[in-house]
Amino acid sequence: MSNFEKAAWEYEITGADRVFYVPLSDEKKVIVYYAGKHPVKNKYPKPPSI
Repeated sequence: MSNFEKAAWEYEITGADRVFYVPLSDEKKVIVYYAGKHPVKNKYPKPPSI
């Protein structure tokens, strides 16, 4: 499998805060690429590309 999984994940910290991340299964790590206020609908942060 490539460095990045096929999809990014989102974790709801509170009703207004989110963390977006991409799991790296081969390395057993994650890359957090956004942590903050819930993005505006349909304007979600895009995961990084390697």
